[in-house]
Amino acid sequence: MIQVSENIFCAGNSHIIRGLVIPLTEGIKPIADEYPVTEEYDFELDSRPKAHGLSEIAGIVGITTFVTSWVATTFLNEVYTAKLSPLIKEKFGSYFSGEKGERKCALTITTINQEAKNCLIIACIGKNLEEIELMERHVESALNYVRSANIEKKPKDVMLIVLENGKLDLDIQVFEKYEQAIMKLKGMYPIKLPNVREKNS
Repeated sequence: MIQVSENIFCAGNSHIIRGLVIPLTEGIKPIADEYPVTEEYDFELDSRPKAHGLSEIAGIVGITTFVTSWVATTFLNEVYTAKLSPLIKEKFGSYFSGEKGERKCALTITTINQEAKNCLIIACIGKNLEEIELMERHVESALNYVRSANIEKKPKDVMLIVLENGKLDLDIQVFEKYEQAIMKLKGMYPIKLPNVREKNS
């Protein structure tokens, strides 16, 4: 009923890839072998360069899971708590221990409902392991909410829940494509450039 992809989603630079994506990929392989995916999800990402503003989010790194229905997220909670969460804490902890930047990082847990053909992205935002870990504790509550709430979902809908600042905000944003949700996530955290004023001579 539960499947875990061995592929790690990444929207970030080479530093993120070396420090976080590669270690996560290596670590998730045994879990993915235990819960193999029959058919991978097509994120339909456009690789062409896009013009968008600077974001406080240095990188978005995520795992992808599959359930036969939203009811099956009860089993996903068990797998996530026992296997995925310890892996995430270990790899994000190692990454942040050598990272001194002030930009945020986003951990995304993407769950594909194979029956309804739609998708839920839970994004945990933080500048360090403590902030990511704090928001990660709300993943189970977010999954429970989607399972129990009477939310109108269409096939191929992509739902986004953003968790930050220790708050469980279950505001669900809906998009037609996965890429639109990721672009929205980046756009929620624009870098505020300092005002530069010319001095009168």
